[in-house]
Amino acid sequence: MRYHQKLAVENYIVDTMEMLCDTSDAEGADIEFDQSVDFGNGYIMDIQVCKGDGYWTQGVLYRKSDNVYIEVACTDVGESFEGEYCVQYGDNEYVGEIVRKSA
Repeated sequence: MRYHQKLAVENYIVDTMEMLCDTSDAEGADIEFDQSVDFGNGYIMDIQVCKGDGYWTQGVLYRKSDNVYIEVACTDVGESFEGEYCVQYGDNEYVGEIVRKSA
């Protein structure tokens, strides 16, 4: 089964995160952006922009177990913020998508 949730993000945040992903200069916090989408079946995905030796994006899939979320899978690291973050887990595909918030 395919689960797909969109995360609407303010335009200025999308633009800022895209700009960070285009640079190798990384100063500041370890995670610049971290928000979740809930698939409604006990799974959530954190969509993140991370800092290390440059910036990268990733989607991290968690399963709820006894009121605790356990990491079960993640995307390959990416270089762009806007768009889809896809993870295959078991027989299911989980897609978190960053979209620009409408005015």
